[in-house]
Amino acid sequence: MKLVNYITFLIILCTTQITWAKDILVSSETGTENTRQKFINAYNKAQSGDVIVVDLDILIQDNEAPIVISKNNITLKGKDKGIGKYKLLRNNQKNFILKVTGSNITIQNLLFLNGLQQLYFVNNKQITNQIKVMDCYFKNGKYTGINFKGSYQNVAITRTIFENTKFSIQTMDCPILENFIVDDCKFFKGDHQISLDNPHAEIIRHKNIQIKNTYFGLCDRFNLALANTQNVLIKKCTFLGGTGPYSQALHFEDRTKDVLVINNSIKCLADVAILLYATDKIGHGTGRRLTEEEKQASGSGNITLDNNVIQSGKADSAISVGYGQGFIKIKGNNIIKSESIGIKSFKSAKTMTFLIDKKTLINGKRYSDIQKITDLKTKENFIRLK
Repeated sequence: MKLVNYITFLIILCTTQITWAKDILVSSETGTENTRQKFINAYNKAQSGDVIVVDLDILIQDNEAPIVISKNNITLKGKDKGIGKYKLLRNNQKNFILKVTGSNITIQNLLFLNGLQQLYFVNNKQITNQIKVMDCYFKNGKYTGINFKGSYQNVAITRTIFENTKFSIQTMDCPILENFIVDDCKFFKGDHQISLDNPHAEIIRHKNIQIKNTYFGLCDRFNLALANTQNVLIKKCTFLGGTGPYSQALHFEDRTKDVLVINNSIKCLADVAILLYATDKIGHGTGRRLTEEEKQASGSGNITLDNNVIQSGKADSAISVGYGQGFIKIKGNNIIKSESIGIKSFKSAKTMTFLIDKKTLINGKRYSDIQKITDLKTKENFIRLK
């Protein structure tokens, strides 16, 4: 390097303020024994790129407000403790635990326990980017484990467990939800395990959703509920369905389109395994009742089923389509089982194309053989399209 260039480099290096990302240990904060305040003190010191290392349990008391994360480019990381995880907890199921308004946030290796909403992402104006939740555990949330309200792009929830939270993952009428991934997670109990539910909301973009490599245990109603959502991949998952009288493993409604369901085990012994439907009322079932014309216009469709095992019990059917639009394509490598009807549709025969491969196995019989059955009543034991 020429001498003049080297001197110039040294001058720039000496006059430029360089900020190095650092780890901030919550336990190192002094002056208080209140663990919530220790966490806040550590957070107040954090700058862009810093990691707040949670190395003790953070307790939020009854009368204490939730912790708010409004800075951008911050990581909250539980220190490895061998068995178990460090906790963010309330001593009851009231109020929130953590409220996040910042962008580029990573939350890793923490146990969220109790509370009303455990991890609440919210924004009002701009799009929030790059949200990562990984290696966490959400347990006993009265309402939600993770809730999103606002506009979000590039969200990844990976290697995370949800147990006994009413809505494990929920998006509440997000105008923009794009590039949203749930990968290698586990869900146990609860009511709705994943609810990307936006019926009749003012949606700008609600697309590019991936649910993969994930286990959905028994729940009260829905393993996965989608509304007003497009471009969805559901791959290599196990769904055990709901236990209630109106429950499904996969629930698609209100303009949910372009969905690929591939290489899954999909079961709901209490009710229908896969349901396509149009909701009855505006909003989340609280507004005025929709007319038949409005319901027909808001139907879901363009669903492709590829190499799945789909099973229901005695109730209704394995696959049920109401107010369907576009097409449903069932490839020949699917196995469909039901103690009742294999595939059933209502108010869909004129608005949806049923593309069923002749090799598709429905209640032990190839679809090509079912088509040859002349007795209508016998045929409708396998498939009923109306």
